[in-house]
Amino acid sequence: MQKLAFLTRFARFGARIIRELTQVSNYVAVTVLGLLIVFVAGDVIGRYIFNRPIKGDFELIVLATGIIASLGLGDALAHDRHIRIDILTSHFRRFARLVLNVFAYFFGLVLWAFVSWRVTIYGITLKESHSISGMLPIPVFPFVFLVGFGCIVLCLVFLAKLVYSVAEVVKR
Repeated sequence: MQKLAFLTRFARFGARIIRELTQVSNYVAVTVLGLLIVFVAGDVIGRYIFNRPIKGDFELIVLATGIIASLGLGDALAHDRHIRIDILTSHFRRFARLVLNVFAYFFGLVLWAFVSWRVTIYGITLKESHSISGMLPIPVFPFVFLVGFGCIVLCLVFLAKLVYSVAEVVKR
């Protein structure tokens, strides 16, 4: 029982930090989304009314979309705003569902830790090679590092949910 209490205290402490990280990353994602909406509207107006599209619009949209998606993932998982299909598992007993949650969170953590690692390695490679975007001479690596940061935040959420799930299984 003492180990269970330690796990629960650890999870609560980590959850506060993770909650703050997910909120900050989600605010950044929402801000970038708002700016992207204004940007696309300006591009459409410029393209069809003034016959002058914004140079590099496709590149900026792709980079912004990567930031929006990756920085929003952690908050979506933290608040269970993701799609969860439980047609089969809803018929299982509570203990079986808890054990399946442990496996799901563990495999999610492993998968996204691998993605975080590879994205970070890719960002380092882009930084060292001084890679810039095709149309606009802007470095790409900061955008890749933001995607990696979003994946790391998602891993932390998976870790917290894994710890809570293990504590629930041990409690039963």
